Amino acid sequence: MPPDYLHFTKALGHVGLSQLPLQVLMAPASYIDTARPIAPSAVSVLTGLPQSTLTPYHRLVGRLVMAPLLVGHAVLYAFFFLQTPHPAFGTLLSKRIRDLDVQLGLAAAVATILVLLVARPTSQTRGFSFGGATVKTRRQVFYLVHVSLVMVLEAAAYFHVSHAQLFVLESFAASAINMVLMGVNRLG
Repeated sequence: MPPDYLHFTKALGHVGLSQLPLQVLMAPASYIDTARPIAPSAVSVLTGLPQSTLTPYHRLVGRLVMAPLLVGHAVLYAFFFLQTPHPAFGTLLSKRIRDLDVQLGLAAAVATILVLLVARPTSQTRGFSFGGATVKTRRQVFYLVHVSLVMVLEAAAYFHVSHAQLFVLESFAASAINMVLMGVNRLG
């Protein structure tokens, strides 16, 4: 292994997770709000850009930046652990897979992949049908599943490594800002 392999691998996770607060700030504040189909995000309110302009960037950063970096981080660490011998376990992977930090990292990677798999396609005609469900019901189910998976990712990342904690806390603050804006938009 090159001497900077682990540095690069760690950097992938660090840079990928650093996008989380911005992702939350660009995300629509709610798909569940019955008064409005899509409550604007904090970035939408602050910049005056319509949410429909920001949502494609939210998807782009998630699909082409954040997810590949986080999954790449997990895959490169798995390869390192698999290729490194361990006297008692055969490979370092056999030993490290028993450690909570590695299990949490894998949980975060799985949550990231699931977010991609259930992500709403850009065309409303594709994706899961949910039978005869209305567009509003499909939107609500998507939002709840998406937010739940992101929360699993955040919790796993928070306890995976201390470097992730600041990004997770910033994303919680961003969520709080979005919720306040959603409440203000309901009143206005």
